[in-house]
Amino acid sequence: MKKLTVLMIIVLFVGLLFAGCNNLTTPEPIDEIGTGIVTKGLYGVFDLTGYNSDIVNSVMASYDHPSEIVSYMASHFTKVTNHSSAWSPEQFLRYKWGDCNDFSTYAIYCAYKTAGMPKDNIYQVYLKYDNGKYHMLALFALYPTFPEFNYGYSSNKYYYHESGFYNWVECVKHHDTKTTANVEWAKLYSYDLDFMQKWYF
Repeated sequence: MKKLTVLMIIVLFVGLLFAGCNNLTTPEPIDEIGTGIVTKGLYGVFDLTGYNSDIVNSVMASYDHPSEIVSYMASHFTKVTNHSSAWSPEQFLRYKWGDCNDFSTYAIYCAYKTAGMPKDNIYQVYLKYDNGKYHMLALFALYPTFPEFNYGYSSNKYYYHESGFYNWVECVKHHDTKTTANVEWAKLYSYDLDFMQKWYF
């Protein structure tokens, strides 16, 4: 019985890890402790336009590469699927759990504010799988800030960069090999959530 319980937990965890996130398209607005900053309607993604958190900046001050930021998230935050709201980076740091949109938002915020990457080199990718689920990636154009690679991306607690990532589409194709579902399409958004491009796979 004990072995069966452990097996069921492992199967459930793996299924959640690779099946995509929730199906939300319009989140409940969050007022960041009376500041008036609320989420936009893109998959419940927190709008970072004009946002700053001295608390997050202080905690993350020594993490100056996207891979280090994601490593911090992997050891300090818990992935929770179907989380219905979008945390600000400070809320995510405080509560230490969230969905893929919270992971990607925290990663790009820290890449800009604490790692010193140019805002124009930081993106979020919103993608749809063939099983009807959606997911968010954080995307980094590493060159010239980090000249060893062209592009890197993170998916929740995992960070990837390879010499073959010459554009954002290559990153999504690589992500597609890491999931059980197939990516149907992906949309590229700027740091400030401006739509930039859509690609079908």
